[in-house]
Amino acid sequence: MWVGSSISLLLGALFGVLLGVRSFIADWGGGGVTLSG
Repeated sequence: MWVGSSISLLLGALFGVLLGVRSFIADWGGGGVTLSG
């Protein structure tokens, strides 16, 4: 079903974004840097 594939694509994109944000925060030192939203 297309729903399953679209959900897996969404999860993959979300995972990639989360990894990107984590590396971005790590570059800043990760001290008190928090991103909401």
